[in-house]
Amino acid sequence: MLSGSLINFISQEEFKDFYSRFLAIPMVSIAVDLPGIPSALIDNEKGFRELLAHLIEDHKCRKIAFIKGPVNNADANIRFDIFCDVLKTYNIPIDKELILEGDFRPISGVNAIESLFSKSQLDSSKMYSHEDKISIGTIESLTKRGVSLSENKYSDVQVDAIVCANDNMAIGALQALKVKNISVPEDLIVTGFDNQEESQIVTPLLTTVHQPLYRQGYEGAKMISALLQGEKVSNRILSSELVIRESCGCSPVYNFLFDEKLDIAQEKELPQPFSENKILAELSHFATEFKLENFNSTMGHLIDLYYENIISAESHSFIGFVVHMVQDEFIREDDVLTWYSIFKIIHENIIPFIGLKQRNRARYLIQSALSATEKMLKRQAKLEQIKMESRIYQLRELGQNIFIPGEIDELIHILKEELESFGINNFYLFLYDDTIPIPTHASFFMGFENNKLIEISEKDKRFKLEQLFPRGFLSYSNSISMLVEPLFIGREHFGYAFFEIKDKDYFLYETLRAQISNAIKGNFLLQKRREAESKLKLQLQEKEVLLREVHHRIKNNFNTVKSLLSLQANASDKKDVKQAINTAISSVESIYVIYEKLLVTDDYKELSVKDYFESLISSIKELFSPNKNIIIDRHIAEFKLDSRRLFPLGLIMNELLTNALKYGLKEDKGRIDIHLINSNGKISLTIQDYGDGTPETFDMNRTSGFGIQLVKILAEQLDGFFTMSSDNGAICSVEFRE
Repeated sequence: MLSGSLINFISQEEFKDFYSRFLAIPMVSIAVDLPGIPSALIDNEKGFRELLAHLIEDHKCRKIAFIKGPVNNADANIRFDIFCDVLKTYNIPIDKELILEGDFRPISGVNAIESLFSKSQLDSSKMYSHEDKISIGTIESLTKRGVSLSENKYSDVQVDAIVCANDNMAIGALQALKVKNISVPEDLIVTGFDNQEESQIVTPLLTTVHQPLYRQGYEGAKMISALLQGEKVSNRILSSELVIRESCGCSPVYNFLFDEKLDIAQEKELPQPFSENKILAELSHFATEFKLENFNSTMGHLIDLYYENIISAESHSFIGFVVHMVQDEFIREDDVLTWYSIFKIIHENIIPFIGLKQRNRARYLIQSALSATEKMLKRQAKLEQIKMESRIYQLRELGQNIFIPGEIDELIHILKEELESFGINNFYLFLYDDTIPIPTHASFFMGFENNKLIEISEKDKRFKLEQLFPRGFLSYSNSISMLVEPLFIGREHFGYAFFEIKDKDYFLYETLRAQISNAIKGNFLLQKRREAESKLKLQLQEKEVLLREVHHRIKNNFNTVKSLLSLQANASDKKDVKQAINTAISSVESIYVIYEKLLVTDDYKELSVKDYFESLISSIKELFSPNKNIIIDRHIAEFKLDSRRLFPLGLIMNELLTNALKYGLKEDKGRIDIHLINSNGKISLTIQDYGDGTPETFDMNRTSGFGIQLVKILAEQLDGFFTMSSDNGAICSVEFRE
């Protein structure tokens, strides 16, 4: 349990209420000493007292400001208590004006500087959220948020140093001081606490206190492992160390190693024997810091080589051995400060037993060993950077490969191949059955053991969540370490996955989790979309079949109506009755043709105008003038029209052409011109019969004829208008917008 982070912004009572729920299971606290719970702790006092003593003794600081941490944070309160105690020890009065509030965030360091050096504080509404961090070496992150910093440098503020309770606030303070043109360390000193990565690249490099956080986490893992084995575990306390860098005005850390305060008069010219056991005894407390069984043997060999190389200027085996330890990762970046201390102890214990002539050689060897160590570590860091860039590229490729349209089986095989490329040979993925906030059941989705896909019957896939795995699922003969990660998008949690741990970089598994979550969710959404599309397609097909059946039945009904009308016409001897019935048949025909065309097309919305009218004109001509020598000259454009607008237009055509055949041409011969065009959405139908035309007394608006009245009504339904004139025969026109 990362207690140090959890307790930052809640009270002790709230935190106790939280962790008390889990007392029934093995638990280790990191950074906070909790009663009854084994804790992995760091002794803040040693390193912080050394830092304050360094400022007071070596830099003669007397006016020291302090930026505090969160009120509820135990470490922050301990650091403030140590600050007050050290100042009291050196008889330095505590100036309440120099005690500034902070909360471990960079912006609180900025705010503290503004409070100390300006007349007004920052607008609190423009402060950063918990996640915000100030960019190293730049002030852009402040100005982008509209934070206004005063550039005034008030000369009446007398302060020698600003001590911050953590590095984040110190970095924020450095940025704010830069804006005010206050130079660090020339004008004043700034120090931090934690030795986080940013403190090693900020300008100037930050003097701070190193906390072995990596080692703390490692010890916490060892403690929880011991608890799981039924062993008794007590608190583990690690030491903090002073790290001196540029922000206090000192040179890099290893330069002060050679400040031997020995009595020159007592120095001997000739080498004297020294006690290796005594040095090993002083180094013994470092043995617990390293995972190395033969620590004394390694240190003894290192001491022997150092001494031999001091005596013999021709030998370089000491430096070679140090480089060898770096290459074997015995000396890691996290341990560099500890190794500086080891070299210092060895150096200081051997110096009294060598002559003046060998002392320069000893200093050279230590300096060279440290320089070689730094170079090798920088090289390793560069290699790690290259590996990380390669890993990021590989992760990006994984995201592209698994997030592709496909079936579930295809996704499973691609996911297996991609995870194996990261050395993960054992993996399990489970999805929640329930959509409620707290699911009760999960189902096995996919997994593989020793690179072999797992097959489970459908009845065994589902299980209660309290089990984490289906019963009898695991089949390992040897134990393996696995990390469980939740699968989620935003606030929607839909499953979890077990990764075999093959890499110490947690970033890998967190990124894999995010990529897999996106792929699974994306695949499910795609499957739902396909199912919806398939369902809609099936429904559409059913409706099309039904619509065809409806049209087919309507067509049959039209045929029945036409047949009945034809029988009625043939049964009558009166010409006027036959002509009236034929007119009715032609009207039915105009609608019948549309249904006939709808039955042979895939589009029930639009029909070809040319195709429809060609059929309609032929049917009308056959009905009214089968034996007459009448030419119908057709000029019909090719375009489509909505069937709902084609119905009234067909009836208009039927009425006008029928009138032309019945009344326009008195003889059994003649010509009728039909023009139907579409000009940019404006549709125009014109029929001219070249007959006698209309009488001079004819008024279209006053006529009581059914046909003319019907055409006018249909034209209005089309939002168009109907005109009729006489010029070399009757000319009838209808115009409307598409």
